[in-house]
Amino acid sequence: MGTMIATEIAIQALNVVIGIALIDGSRVARGNPEEAIVKSNARFQQMGFAGCIENTFMPMFQPSSDEKEKKRIIDRAYAQPEAISIEKLSSAIRWCASDFECQYSQLKVPVQVVQSTHIHSRGEGSKRVPATVEMHIGWHLELKSFGVDAEFDFVPDCGHFIMLDKPEVVNANIARLLKRIDSAAAAAPAATRYPSDSAQSIE
Repeated sequence: MGTMIATEIAIQALNVVIGIALIDGSRVARGNPEEAIVKSNARFQQMGFAGCIENTFMPMFQPSSDEKEKKRIIDRAYAQPEAISIEKLSSAIRWCASDFECQYSQLKVPVQVVQSTHIHSRGEGSKRVPATVEMHIGWHLELKSFGVDAEFDFVPDCGHFIMLDKPEVVNANIARLLKRIDSAAAAAPAATRYPSDSAQSIE
């Protein structure tokens, strides 16, 4: 969900945001958003709140993940009211099904995509699995088709929270993004260069 929020901010602040890093994003729905929400809610009811939390969050971690951080994140998810969890998931589904193409196609700044896992569809459900360079990841291909200036870095042996499991990889990608921003600014006509006094980067 963080990549959706970062993208929304970038679109709503076009004169401020000069680059974004998208950390282990995904596209959770396509097609009719209301049908997707109904299907998701039915699955939520079938599995129960605790089952959905476990099914969603446990695959986000590796055996090497910090146990204290893992517990903190999962406990926070359990503590959230069920109705809010359902609404947040419905919001993400609606955004991916309705707004994905429109919003991502508006990105005109350098984008650094850092991917460690992938939500793989299987039958009526889905499962988060480790991402690999050889893997077909639909939303990566869609970014390319929209003409987004994106670079992709795959992180092996890492959970969903790359900034916790391998912070050095995230830092290196942000450094790479900053270099790309500088190169883009240097190549742009003077009238269209990003204002240095208001430049911000969102991850």
